[in-house]
Amino acid sequence: MSLGQILLILLSIALFTTVGVNVNRIFTLKSQAMFNTVVDSNALALGQYLLSEVWTKEFDEATVGSKPDQIPESFANYTVLGKESENFHSAPYFDDVDDYNNLNTVVTFAENDYRIKGSVYYTNLLGDSLTTRTKYKMVVFRVHADNDPTNRIEVKQMMAYLP
Repeated sequence: MSLGQILLILLSIALFTTVGVNVNRIFTLKSQAMFNTVVDSNALALGQYLLSEVWTKEFDEATVGSKPDQIPESFANYTVLGKESENFHSAPYFDDVDDYNNLNTVVTFAENDYRIKGSVYYTNLLGDSLTTRTKYKMVVFRVHADNDPTNRIEVKQMMAYLP
């Protein structure tokens, strides 16, 4: 074999190695992107599910089973938004919207653990966080998979009290 043939073989090996590494990297990135899409879709589905559950709850503890005399003064103060009792640790036992405030739970869904954090605050029609009682509450759920903590999905919905 001549020196030219050996150099040609070495160049071919280097070229095939480079192509192989790049093809492998493309497949890896594509797989990761597909995985992230599935994880994001699942996180969004969990957030949307919780929002649909919130719609079945009363607006405030003052509206559970009755209509308050003074609106919004009868509603819970912004400093006490949250569940009324430590005996009720999960969403099925919540009876009003602000029980979801400070929700912090982990749900296993499609072989992944998803961390869900909920917050509820009084708001106006612009969506601002307020420290005064109003007829509007904003419900926010932040969801992320344990294996992808930097990618958070946030869903929010404004709830209005309509007597």
